[in-house]
This record gives sequence, C-alpha cells and structure tokens, in this order.
Amino acid sequence: MKVGKKYAESVKSYEHSKAYDTAEAVNITLNTAKAKFDETIELHVRLGVDPARQTSRCAAFSSFPTAPARPRGCSL
Repeated sequence: MKVGKKYAESVKSYEHSKAYDTAEAVNITLNTAKAKFDETIELHVRLGVDPARQTSRCAAFSSFPTAPARPRGCSL
C-alpha cells in the first residue's frame, strides 16, 4: 500500500503493539500532527461493562428528583 511521506514518518514515531498511557499518547499525537486542520483522535476504552446484564441499562438514570423513572429491574 502506497502512503504519503508525512504519514510514513509519523508511523515510525510509535510502536503499534504498545498500549500507551493517556499523557504519552496525547504527546505522540500532538508531535505527529502534520495537517493544516484540527485532527481527530479516536479513543478505545474497555469499561468492563457487560451490555447483556440488565443492571447496566440503569447507568443512565440518576437519583435526582428530576431524573426519569428507572426501568423495571434496576437496583440503584
């Protein structure tokens, strides 16, 4: 696959298989920015939440008086 010179140079500045902490990842991103516009960062986060569990649907509901009613089965 043919890529541009700036892209190829930026790719060399980090390891693909390494998981960076947030501060280090942001520094690498800022240092490799080559575009004349605001670039986008894609973030992947593993929250450890099981979407199949019924209680995970309750996270959007709070205990404030103005909050909507909780769905059936929520144990908050």
